Amino acid sequence: MAIVYRIYSNGGTAGPVDYSTPIGTTGGLSFTIGPVGLSTDTRYAVRAFDNVTGLEEANTDAVVRLVIGANGADLSARPNPPHAVTTSPAGGGSCRVRWAYAPAAPYGVPSGFHVYFGSSAAAGPAPLAATVAYTGGVLGYSVVLHGPFGPANYAATVAAFNASGESLGVTETATLPGPPTAAYDLGPVSVFYL
Repeated sequence: MAIVYRIYSNGGTAGPVDYSTPIGTTGGLSFTIGPVGLSTDTRYAVRAFDNVTGLEEANTDAVVRLVIGANGADLSARPNPPHAVTTSPAGGGSCRVRWAYAPAAPYGVPSGFHVYFGSSAAAGPAPLAATVAYTGGVLGYSVVLHGPFGPANYAATVAAFNASGESLGVTETATLPGPPTAAYDLGPVSVFYL
């Protein structure tokens, strides 16, 4: 029996690991990867392979993630993105934004969430509207963005962040009716005929 280790990669595309073709093989317990490019999100996986029988283990746990930013900084410890972002009108012309978050290996643990909110017709990114702290073990989060916001289409984007950076944001659009119109109770009205 001659055990070697096959190394696989996703090629820096932030997608799943391609297990169809190894990028390298080693008989030792280490392997050196050449330089990686800027703005890449690479996963490397290792599987044991028996040269005699041709059998390879099928684990998906021996994975390392390496994220390099546009400026060459290591962003590997950034958190994974939140999911299930929803928006709904709240009282007084405000907007409630809800989302879920579940930590996922090999991402970092978030410090909190940035909520960006603005008109969906506006050019450029929406401004930061709220910051919500992360609490371990909590799956669901929400925040009310106090308006009043006029009747229009809005976009809310939620991104997890920590000291290494910010995850990709998840965006949901909302159509808000605007603040309620003023109503006055005049009480009983007397009508006189002349």
